[in-house]
Amino acid sequence: MPLKRKKIVTAAIVLAILAALLVWPDRQPESRIRATDAPKPVEPISGAGKQPASTSPTLPTSPAAPSALLRLGLDELTVRADRGDRKAACLLGFKLLRCARVHMIANDARLMGGTIPPDLEDANRRHLLEARPRARTFVASCQGAPADSKALGFRYVRQAALAGEPEAMYRYARGDVTMMEAWDPKSPEFAVWVKEADAMLLDAFHNGYTPAVMTLWEAYVDDNSPLSQLIPDDRLKAQALEFLMMRLRGEPVDTNAQQLRYPDVALPAAVQAAEWQRKYFSQASVAGSEEQPLPFASLGDALADEGSQKRWQSVATCSH
Repeated sequence: MPLKRKKIVTAAIVLAILAALLVWPDRQPESRIRATDAPKPVEPISGAGKQPASTSPTLPTSPAAPSALLRLGLDELTVRADRGDRKAACLLGFKLLRCARVHMIANDARLMGGTIPPDLEDANRRHLLEARPRARTFVASCQGAPADSKALGFRYVRQAALAGEPEAMYRYARGDVTMMEAWDPKSPEFAVWVKEADAMLLDAFHNGYTPAVMTLWEAYVDDNSPLSQLIPDDRLKAQALEFLMMRLRGEPVDTNAQQLRYPDVALPAAVQAAEWQRKYFSQASVAGSEEQPLPFASLGDALADEGSQKRWQSVATCSH
């Protein structure tokens, strides 16, 4: 690979990693829990964790030192999450997962203020300069993170997902907690995810979480991701999901259209799409919006300020 192209590709990879890490907002919920509040039970949602408890891999216990969480300003979130607050568990889990990889940013001299290669393309140079302040803030916010942030983050995100927090269900199923952190396929965490991911995605869909529509469609069409390999392809359901996306965008469904992916199942698929919309997405709509229910955001969107984030961009707010 020519030197210039190698520098450009390297910069793009660094920016992509930065986007994945910086996309999670640091804002904590304003509400505080009272000492007299009764804890909420955390129970599995229907369909999740299909294997009996006796056959499920055992996750290692790895409690964080209270002083470490206190330094991170996560003590209140931890109290709420441990009392059963699923949104607090969702926020806490993703904050810990993000801090688990802070070294990737902290050790990159270009993000921390070092020299930028002179032959770097203008667009990548601009993104790099814009990202530096957020990178430094991110590194500072994770100072003193628990050594077991990775395991703790997985545990809290899973807790939120099992408790029915829609965004946690979707991101857990999609593999954010396993793919982003590069878990060893032989690890207990990865084994647990494999057993639960497909059912969790369906639960997110059944809870009306619109981004799950596209991810489920991808799973029924091909096997190009670890998640889609867990879900058998299904022509009828794939076509029904295409029709559902059209309905959510306010577009007419034409079962005789020439560009249909699976025209032989168009009629029953149209019926299924209408039923899904009535049952799970009666309040959902993306009509009149250029944003589609896609699971991923562009690099530019990821580096944008939180206030400019749009509905379908990949930002974990755990606010549903």
